[in-house]
Amino acid sequence: MVGKSFDIGLFKNKKIIFTVLNWGIGHATRSIPLIRQLQKNGNEVLIISDGEALNVLKIAFPDQEIKAIPSYNISYPQKGSFTIGMLRQSFQIIKAIKSEKEEIASIAKSFRPDILISDNRYGCYLEDVPSYIITHQLQLMYKNPLKKWLSRWIINYLVRPFDAIWIPDHASINLSGAMTHPKMVIPKYFIGLHTTLKIEDIELKQKVMIMLSGPEPRRSQLENTFLELIPKVSNIQFVLVAGNFRNPYHTYQKANLEYHSFMDRNQIAEALSMAHTVFCRSGYTSLIDLFCNGFQNIYCIPTKGQIEQEYLAEYLSHRNIIKGYCDEDQISEWFEAILAQ
Repeated sequence: MVGKSFDIGLFKNKKIIFTVLNWGIGHATRSIPLIRQLQKNGNEVLIISDGEALNVLKIAFPDQEIKAIPSYNISYPQKGSFTIGMLRQSFQIIKAIKSEKEEIASIAKSFRPDILISDNRYGCYLEDVPSYIITHQLQLMYKNPLKKWLSRWIINYLVRPFDAIWIPDHASINLSGAMTHPKMVIPKYFIGLHTTLKIEDIELKQKVMIMLSGPEPRRSQLENTFLELIPKVSNIQFVLVAGNFRNPYHTYQKANLEYHSFMDRNQIAEALSMAHTVFCRSGYTSLIDLFCNGFQNIYCIPTKGQIEQEYLAEYLSHRNIIKGYCDEDQISEWFEAILAQ
């Protein structure tokens, strides 16, 4: 696939508003290296987010004020169709987009930015300031052609106020697959794959790492599943990072399990350096982190009903970038079979 690229390193000595969506922690972690690059080039960056993403950004930038704006407060459906669950909350989402647009306009009056960058927050743009949206989902990969077409139409409508789309991928690598292929009403540019993780290549890799993430309640449900399964594989040492940034940090050691409610990026990199196998969601940011470090022994559990993760698990498995994937309702036998190999 051929695509135009853009280097954010071209921005120097600018005042930049950088807004981040709170949907799990993936948008926050993929924004961290971009924000750091912008700051390194002498730009003044005002970071804005909410919820768990805000907490992640505070850990990454402890000496910087990070502004909070109203949350979308989207709840992930525990059962039934993901699409219907989102449609039921569509009025709430539209209201949140309008609210954040008003909030950003108010903040801009005092901050007076030269540029605005939004990671997947569709209401975060300014009409009189160059505004760019970061997203890798230009269509949702439904099997139904009508639903896929409708998703393209909606996304095209939502991105229309921005000056350009920035896709966190390389056109030649195409980690995001067909999600980034549609033609859009505004220009799209590939900004490359960025990660803050630096996994050391050490010989002694004795552990299996489980990295959890994503919206509730599915994150907690998967955590409980793994906590039930781990004692059954007593000959293997596990590190489980729950990805729970809602509560204060806690950790414990029990038999063959080392548990952490969350880790910062340096701690995750250190833990991955000692792991020979990783189980994780097929969230795009998690896969970027592992891919950029050459990690290959990856097994994914896509969030049930989340079209993007289900697509990425199948697509990247076919490309042998991950070793395999499993529906979260069928983990038990799959998990034990993999570790018995």
